[in-house]
Amino acid sequence: FKYMALYSMIQFVTVILLYSLDKNMTDPQYLIVDLFLLLPLAVTMSYTKAAAKLSKQLPISSLLSWPILISVIGQMLIQAAVQVSSWLIVDWVLLLFEVEGLVCAADRSCGRRNCY
Repeated sequence: FKYMALYSMIQFVTVILLYSLDKNMTDPQYLIVDLFLLLPLAVTMSYTKAAAKLSKQLPISSLLSWPILISVIGQMLIQAAVQVSSWLIVDWVLLLFEVEGLVCAADRSCGRRNCY
């Protein structure tokens, strides 16, 4: 459940960021997101260790319980913050290069948003 929620949230934040730039992802770009962003997420989630000792208490039977929802929402917020901050850092660095005349020196018609 958590993996599927994070998968859809990563795709959602990526598409929203690109739509804000009037861009769209192509099929190879979705493949890159799957390979380099979601595959490591799946691998690291699989390294979760089992508890050292079994508990007598039954696990939560509903996926819509507070502990699970808080965990998923927290992971989504962390993921969205990382994506947005990386986009802002890239935009800031490209702005610095544009100010110094290093980006798109041959063709002045392109802006820093086209280099994202």
